[in-house]
Amino acid sequence: MNNIFLAEERLRLGFKAKEVADFAGIAIPTQSNYEKGKRSPDTRYLYEISKLGFDIHYVVTGKRSVDGVSKDDRSLLELFNNAPKAVQNYIRSGLYMTQPRKMLIPSVIEPDVADTIEYSADQKLIEKD
Repeated sequence: MNNIFLAEERLRLGFKAKEVADFAGIAIPTQSNYEKGKRSPDTRYLYEISKLGFDIHYVVTGKRSVDGVSKDDRSLLELFNNAPKAVQNYIRSGLYMTQPRKMLIPSVIEPDVADTIEYSADQKLIEKD
């Protein structure tokens, strides 16, 4: 288990470590050890914090569970996953352009599609005919 995910999830939900520890029935040093990765929590602890809204799948794997995704987001994700690879890559490239660094992540975009995407000096997509 990655200790960072437990702390991130706690912060996302707006809890203090002591609040989570008290709710789960553990001592604050135990909570700290879980968050630092010095100890792994047992299933009883994970069950208890799930009652607070913790995404247990995220805490354990670092990937959000489907349950933590809104209906609209699930619909969008389904449409995206069913789209052809070229469309997915086009959407990804557009989304990357909105990020502060305005960089493509080559490992995420298919190489053959990435080679057809060009950007101007100001990082705007150049449409190719």
